[in-house]
Amino acid sequence: MGITFDPFDFGWSFLPTVLPSKYFGDYPLYFTGETMNFKVHIKNTGKRTFRNLKIIAIQEFLNPDGGKGENIGSGNMQDWFLSYLGPGEEVTLDGVFEIPLVGESGLDQTHLQILHYPDDALASDKGAGQIIVDDFQAGIWCPVSVN
Repeated sequence: MGITFDPFDFGWSFLPTVLPSKYFGDYPLYFTGETMNFKVHIKNTGKRTFRNLKIIAIQEFLNPDGGKGENIGSGNMQDWFLSYLGPGEEVTLDGVFEIPLVGESGLDQTHLQILHYPDDALASDKGAGQIIVDDFQAGIWCPVSVN
């Protein structure tokens, strides 16, 4: 048991790391030192109109318990601001993460937060936003360390 990698279909690599069964499956594979392009899809499925939303994607080492992981490098966070998201509306946000040469191969996670700011608060005000979504494992991906 463990994690197997099959980059470019030219040979298997194996790590003896054993994870809980909820992580069994196939994941996108990236190489350290390269760029990971990702998308964040948000859809307002309710009847309420949202104003002043800050969306934050944080790249973290996988926490197998499902909670917050340790940050991957110093450039591991990207954020966007939406002034308006009406009922039924959806947006796709493009993200970029330069995968640092830290850590080892295995699974990592994208931690997604969505904060709502009152009309009289600026999104740059620390502590002013109310967290309405805090998904520690909105995305799971696999970096492969190439040394």
